[in-house]
Amino acid sequence: METNNPIRLTAPEMASLWTQYIFDTMSICFFRYALEHIEDHDVKSIYQTALGLSQKHVQKITEFMVNENYPIPHGFTEKDDVNIQAPRLFQDPFYLNYIYIMTLQGMTGYSLSIGTSIRSDLRKYYITCMSETMELFDQSIDLMLSKGLFVRPPVISPPESIDFVKHQSFLTGWLGDRRPLNAIEIGDITFNMLKMHYMLL
Repeated sequence: METNNPIRLTAPEMASLWTQYIFDTMSICFFRYALEHIEDHDVKSIYQTALGLSQKHVQKITEFMVNENYPIPHGFTEKDDVNIQAPRLFQDPFYLNYIYIMTLQGMTGYSLSIGTSIRSDLRKYYITCMSETMELFDQSIDLMLSKGLFVRPPVISPPESIDFVKHQSFLTGWLGDRRPLNAIEIGDITFNMLKMHYMLL
């Protein structure tokens, strides 16, 4: 089997392309549905940008697949998987929160794709995707803040001095003597809570 690129895609590279293709075709369906119902001009503008990015990604991934003689994945389609004329399910604040969470997921996924991509053209592609997603993340969080929709994580008071772990009991968590969570633990819990929140809705 001959390809247009002498360096074949590795299994992790193909897995990343397949995963992004499925995710972006799903996103196109959801974004088109959302744009039928969103009333807030600022939120609609972010969704129009996101839709354009997903469409561009699907086109680029298709090019990668064709050049490698791989079949195009069977992604989500408007014909089979969504009715954009269906009644409104969500209010505008939900749509804004959703795009914020999806950009968090996207940045996580793109960093993994960059780290597992060896071929230069793929690395450049994912770096571009990461940059676009970071910009969308920045816009969404700024808009949430301006509308009073973003709940900031907890704040901890500055300690009087640095300290070190002196006993193994520090690691026992809920099983031994309880202690306050440290900043790293709060940060990890916050990130995972944000990512999981909308997966449970």
